[in-house]
Amino acid sequence: MAESETTIQVTKINAVHRQIDPAIRMWFADDDPVAIHTLVAAAHELLHTLFKRAGLAGLLFDSPSIKKEWRSTVAKAIKAPATFFKHAQRDPDATLTFHPGVNETILLYCASALDRMNEAKSIEVIALAWWLWLREPELFLPEAGHHNVPANLFDYLRKVNKFQFLEVCRDLAKISRLPGYTAR
Repeated sequence: MAESETTIQVTKINAVHRQIDPAIRMWFADDDPVAIHTLVAAAHELLHTLFKRAGLAGLLFDSPSIKKEWRSTVAKAIKAPATFFKHAQRDPDATLTFHPGVNETILLYCASALDRMNEAKSIEVIALAWWLWLREPELFLPEAGHHNVPANLFDYLRKVNKFQFLEVCRDLAKISRLPGYTAR
């Protein structure tokens, strides 16, 4: 194989976006949860450090909802599947019982971190936030609600299925009808 002369410059935050956006597209398509987890765990790992360096706290590994003495244990448990999917030196014959629902949680924390860091949000991140807000509003504080949303848009988005939702959000963004989205 000939070595390509093409290179790309990638910052850490750019790497986050390059991992999160495909992970969300895969999540909306109900693609392989192990591949999704590998991407989203890598993105969260980067985001956690960038988040702390920005002077912020309260992401998944340092959540104020978890007592300080348990945070290390919880972080190890959260990181265990990603570690399992990346490494085989110590346990080449091991098996893991993986719970794919954790992907949704980590994706949500990543979206929240991007928001709190005032990072431009991709259509994928906005679509994920809207999907979860419309389907599981009990997860969110009242102030996290999407205000100034026309009732007909709200009702329409509620009826769109998961497989079509991202594409509908893309279409709405093209005509500037998706609140919260600004092209980056």
